[in-house]
Amino acid sequence: MIYEITEGIPIRELNNSIDSVKEFKGVDDDILRFCFLLVDYKSPYRMLSKQLRIISILTALGLTTDIKRSNFLKKNDKTISCVCTAYDGLQYSIEHELLKSCKIQIQEWNELFNNKEKDDKQSALAFKVFDKMSVILARVKEIEELVGDSQIDNNKQEDWSSLEKFLHG
Repeated sequence: MIYEITEGIPIRELNNSIDSVKEFKGVDDDILRFCFLLVDYKSPYRMLSKQLRIISILTALGLTTDIKRSNFLKKNDKTISCVCTAYDGLQYSIEHELLKSCKIQIQEWNELFNNKEKDDKQSALAFKVFDKMSVILARVKEIEELVGDSQIDNNKQEDWSSLEKFLHG
C-alpha cells in the first residue's frame, strides 16, 4: 500500500506526507482509510467484489448497519470520489490498467458467447475468439501474477450511484 494503515492509529500520524496531496488535505481519517482500503492495489480487501469490499471496509470502520453505511456514503460522496480518483492516480500502473482492460474485454466476449441470437458476423467472431481463448487466458494469468492480484475493479465516480442503490436496496 502507498500509505501505512494501522487499526486505531490516525493515518496522518503514520504518514506525514498525506497532506502533500491536495485532495487528501483536511479529509477526515475515516474517509481516507475507507478510500485507501477500497482502491489500493495491495489492500487486504482487494480480492472481494466491489460491493462486499465496500460493506466490509465500512463495517471495519464501525459502520455496522445499512443505514449508517448509506449515510456515510451519501454524506461523503464527492469527497470519496475525489480521494479515490487521486489515489488511483498515485498508484497508476500500466500493468494494472492492462489487466483491467483485458478483463473488460473478456467480459464483452462472454456476453457475445452467451448471446443466443448472434448473427453470422458475431458467430464468426465468437468462434475466432473461442479458438484463441486459452492463449488469452494464459496471458491474463501472467499479468495477474506480475501484478500480484487476480481481481482489479474500476473505481469510477459513476459506481457510487449504483452503490447507493445497492445499499438502499
